[in-house]
Amino acid sequence: MKLGWIQYVKLLFGGKPVLEEAIQQGYNVRAEYEKSSWSKPSFWLSVLVGLGAIIAQLGHAVPAPYGQIAATLSGVFYAISKGLEKRDDPLGGAKPQVCTTEFWLNLAHALAQAVGAAQGVLDPQTAAILASISAGAISAADSLAKSGAQLPAHSDATPETDTAVSGAK
Repeated sequence: MKLGWIQYVKLLFGGKPVLEEAIQQGYNVRAEYEKSSWSKPSFWLSVLVGLGAIIAQLGHAVPAPYGQIAATLSGVFYAISKGLEKRDDPLGGAKPQVCTTEFWLNLAHALAQAVGAAQGVLDPQTAAILASISAGAISAADSLAKSGAQLPAHSDATPETDTAVSGAK
């Protein structure tokens, strides 16, 4: 659609409120992105479930492997849910994996498996399997988060230039 000179004048004078609104929306998105997951209830629920399961196992209320399994599953479910949440966010995969709460939570669960195996509470094979499941959950959550990430606005790479470089059209 081609604009006439009158439309250009209208856009020139009406552009300032539109630009201010766009800038404000950018600040809102940035503020939403900078919220830490440490303060969200889902993180603390997962931490409490994991700790409760391990404490129940140490208190002999739950048989030996089941407390560790429940603790690992709470971390796995948290990591997958965060990955799915970030998948729909354009900036979801922008953060390095080591800076995410799902990484640290699953790392803590893997360390708990190692401590449990060292203390004789859990056999080493089960601890290794559960630690591997935690590592897989971290990787899956990171992949899910990055699957929805968008190219940065300042990037030169576009689908058109990528196909032109590779020679395929």
